[in-house]
Amino acid sequence: MNETQKQTLVQLPRDLEEALGSVEIADTVQRIAKTHGLHIDQVGALADSVDNVIVGITSPREFPHEISYLLKI
Repeated sequence: MNETQKQTLVQLPRDLEEALGSVEIADTVQRIAKTHGLHIDQVGALADSVDNVIVGITSPREFPHEISYLLKI
């Protein structure tokens, strides 16, 4: 994690902070991974991409393109 990412995390509103550690989001990522037969490295990339949207590093508009690229799908 670079300094910019650390700074972003420190400044997050409480509800977004809670969303990052949310069991619901983790379960959803796992369901998507299972449904689409993703490998463990792809699951990690998907989870990281979701986190990046939550914290504002990636815009929701860019998300589909980012996961297509990272997951090589």
